[in-house]
Amino acid sequence: MAGVALDGSTIAPSTKAGHVTYTEWYQNGTDSWGYPIYLPAKRTTNAVINGKASSNSHVKINGKSLLVQGDATSEHWVADPYPQASPGGWVENIIPAPDGSGSGSGSVNNSGSHVKINGVPVALIGTGVTTCLGTSTTLNSGSDFVNVI
Repeated sequence: MAGVALDGSTIAPSTKAGHVTYTEWYQNGTDSWGYPIYLPAKRTTNAVINGKASSNSHVKINGKSLLVQGDATSEHWVADPYPQASPGGWVENIIPAPDGSGSGSGSVNNSGSHVKINGVPVALIGTGVTTCLGTSTTLNSGSDFVNVI
């Protein structure tokens, strides 16, 4: 039996591998006048996405609206690990692209539940979510007050 997901249910953290790119500059010797020579090294890092779902359904459990397929998630992502210059010859001006963080909206997938509101399946704890960066995760909170078999 799975509990139902409610307005404000959180999503399990999700990782998008290699979403953020950046260039590190490292010293590779000196020129004939003794000035350092820097070479670029392209790097990537992951983005970790967290968020919560929102619903405006008129069906409520303990005052919170039930989530259904297609409800939106509000998400924030951050580069992880965040690009930082290394000591010992690395230049400090590392600029990630896209920025080192961002936000967006994802959506609740079909739970496969036989319980429906206006013909739309009710979301359960564990129902899939497609994030703003296109990764898959699940709803990881809700209410066990109502269980769907």
